[in-house]
Amino acid sequence: MIWSGPGWYRILKREPCSPVYRPDAMLDMADLPIARREIFAGKGYLLTNTLQTTRGCPFDCEFCSVTAFYGRKYRERPVEQVLAELEVLCKQNSFAFFVDDNLVANRRYALSLFSAMKGMGFKWLSHAPIDFAGDPELMRAAGESGCIGMFVGFESLNQESLVAMGKVTNQATSYLEQAKVFRDHGIGILGSFVLGSDGDTPAIFEPILRFCEAARIEAAIFPILTPYPGTKVRERLETEGRITSNDWRDYDMGHVNFIPRGMSAAELQAGHDWLNRSFYSFSSMYRRIFKLHRSVQVFAPMNFGFRSAIRRTAKVMV
Repeated sequence: MIWSGPGWYRILKREPCSPVYRPDAMLDMADLPIARREIFAGKGYLLTNTLQTTRGCPFDCEFCSVTAFYGRKYRERPVEQVLAELEVLCKQNSFAFFVDDNLVANRRYALSLFSAMKGMGFKWLSHAPIDFAGDPELMRAAGESGCIGMFVGFESLNQESLVAMGKVTNQATSYLEQAKVFRDHGIGILGSFVLGSDGDTPAIFEPILRFCEAARIEAAIFPILTPYPGTKVRERLETEGRITSNDWRDYDMGHVNFIPRGMSAAELQAGHDWLNRSFYSFSSMYRRIFKLHRSVQVFAPMNFGFRSAIRRTAKVMV
C-alpha cells in the first residue's frame, strides 16, 4: 500500500496534526468533481442520481448547520456542467435528486437551469423555501422541467418562533395557500418541522399533524432541535448551560440533548414520537397522499419507507 499526502507525512515525521483544517477559500463550483457513482453498483442504494449545483445559503437560521459548513455566500456551478452530468445520468435513471440546500436562491440561475432541463425527461426533487410559491414563473419552469417534489422547511406554525429562529422567508398564516400552489404545479412537499424551540409547549404536536393533513403535505420529518457545532443555537444553549449531552449518538435529530423551555425533555421526546407515529399512520397517509397527483409515485413509497423505519426504531427502543 502506498501512503501519500501531507497528513501521512506529518505522522512519519511525528509532526503534530491540527484538530481542525480549514481551506484558504471556498471551492470554486466550476472545480466541483463529478461523483464516482460506479462505486455504488450492486450495493442496493435506492437512488444514486444525486448531484449538486449550488452551495451556501443567503439565510442564517439559528438551528441550521448549512451556513456553518458552506457559508452564506451563494455559489453556482456552471449550468453547462450540470447539463453535461445530467446527460450521463439520464442513461441510468430518469429520477434525479439535487442535494442543494436552496436550489432557487438565485432566481436567474435557477430559471436558466430549469429552462435548459425542459424536455430532458427527468423527474427530480430538491430543496426550496416555502416562499418559492410566490414566484409563479419560476415555479412553472420547475414543474415543466420535471420537478415532482421539494423539501420545504416549515419549521413552526408559531410566527414568533419563526422570527426567533431567523426563518425570514416564512409566514405561517400563508402556509395552507402556499402548499396548494406547490401541488397545483405538480410539486409535492417533504415538509420539515423543528420541535423544541423555546416557544414550543406540549400543545404544538396535534396542530402540526392537523395542518399537514389539511395541507395534504405528502411527507414530512419532525426533527428535534439539535445543537450542532457551528450553529447559533449551540452557542446560545452552551452559554445558557442547557446542553445535556455531547454524545454524538444523541445527535440524530431524534433524541433530546438539551433542556427545553416550554416543556420537559420527556414531553418533547414523547411528542416527537407520537407525531411521527400519527403522521405515518394509515389513516393519515390516506388523507394526505391517496389522491391522484403526479408526485404520488415518489411520495407513496416514501411514506411506507418512513413508516417502516419508525416502527423498527420503536421496537428497538422497547
